[in-house]
Amino acid sequence: MAPPSPPRQASSAPSSREPPAWSRELSALVRLATPLAAARIGFILLGVVDTAVVGRLGESALGAVGIANSIFYAIAMLGGGLVMGVDPVITQALGAEDEPLAARGFWQSLWLALALSLPMSLLAICAPVIFDPIGVDPQTAELATVYLWSRVPGLALMLVYTAFRTLFQAHGVTRPMVVGVIVANLVNLPLNILLVFGDQGLADAGLPTLGVPALGIVGAGITSSVATLLQLLVVVVALVQRLPEAARVRPPERQLLVKAARVGSPIGLQRLAEMGLFSVTGLAMARIGTRAVASHQVVMTLVTATFMVPLGVSAAAAVRVGRAIGAGDVRAARRSGFVAFGLAGAVMAVAASSMVLFPRTLAAIMTDQPAVLDAAVGLLAIGAWFQISDGLQVVAAGALRGLGDTQFILYANVAGHYLLGLPLGLVLGFSTTLGARGLWWGLVVGLTSVAMVLVIRFARRTLRPVERL
Repeated sequence: MAPPSPPRQASSAPSSREPPAWSRELSALVRLATPLAAARIGFILLGVVDTAVVGRLGESALGAVGIANSIFYAIAMLGGGLVMGVDPVITQALGAEDEPLAARGFWQSLWLALALSLPMSLLAICAPVIFDPIGVDPQTAELATVYLWSRVPGLALMLVYTAFRTLFQAHGVTRPMVVGVIVANLVNLPLNILLVFGDQGLADAGLPTLGVPALGIVGAGITSSVATLLQLLVVVVALVQRLPEAARVRPPERQLLVKAARVGSPIGLQRLAEMGLFSVTGLAMARIGTRAVASHQVVMTLVTATFMVPLGVSAAAAVRVGRAIGAGDVRAARRSGFVAFGLAGAVMAVAASSMVLFPRTLAAIMTDQPAVLDAAVGLLAIGAWFQISDGLQVVAAGALRGLGDTQFILYANVAGHYLLGLPLGLVLGFSTTLGARGLWWGLVVGLTSVAMVLVIRFARRTLRPVERL
């Protein structure tokens, strides 16, 4: 009998050349996060265009849009967070190769979105009652009210779109979101100009007039709703074409809806707390003055645009971590989270540098009002400080969402923002000469504390096995 052949060394060569696990994870994360971030940047670009167009109407209009949007997005974040309660259920089901459960989870999020549409819309309609008690001047309050009401039809569309987005990103199918936001942006600018300025906008562009009246900021609100509708139509078509299993209608299921509510309630409240922080800050700006509100809106639009990149990374981290937990691989989940932290930190360091080096150039994109521009430059210098913290906290929240650990995210946000950051900001804003800049320093402290706590929480949770939802 011939002696056994020695092991072939050549067979081990390919594995020695294989990239390390963290490198493969980074590649997978970038492939998923890039289109998700692009879709979110495109979504924010819609708001940038709104702000840039309305900014030509003057300080009061710009301030009114800022106040109204802070309320609108706070409500949208609350409802959207509740809809996202099924997110870890879907991702973990796909990690366990349970496609039917993922499809059922999607339909529960869709039923939830439809059920929430009416109460969330009513909340937005009634929200202007707070303008007078908090000291918003009558002219700005009137403009903010009509703009907010013009955006209400888009709220239900946004909640339904959130359910579709959760399903697509869990499957790694990102093209429909990118196509949808491209279509919306192609329509947004010309429709904005037409509805805000009417025939005068067409005449200024050298185009024939159509007899369209100038609707002012109401036109910008209507355009936003149309843009959301276009994005929703694209993903509905894509669902039928790309995910036929999920396209089959499933009835509401009490057990899954209860689980979605249990996981999603902290997500919605956390998103409300975070967005509410910026809303309260925007309303506090109104007590300082119209110029402070306008400059705050300019800088918030810019930092929100940069925030979309780590938000895309956060969504990708939630998917990667959730799938790893579904597959029973907590080490892979831990690796996914920490690679996502590094990616978000690097991106936001670049964003912070651009704000320090080119503040006036960036602010000039949003406004041509000299006084507002000067005030915005001062706020941008402070906004640069919390770019990395803001990126890390949202990615850590996404990673924890993948684990199904949503309650702690809520507690950390409430404590960091409302027990530390906001009180400090109010003291600095109204008890010192810092004014608007003091309010922004409070944001820096709050976001930094939340980021530290959430990263530590993820690091500790992934040192031991994590059960599926």
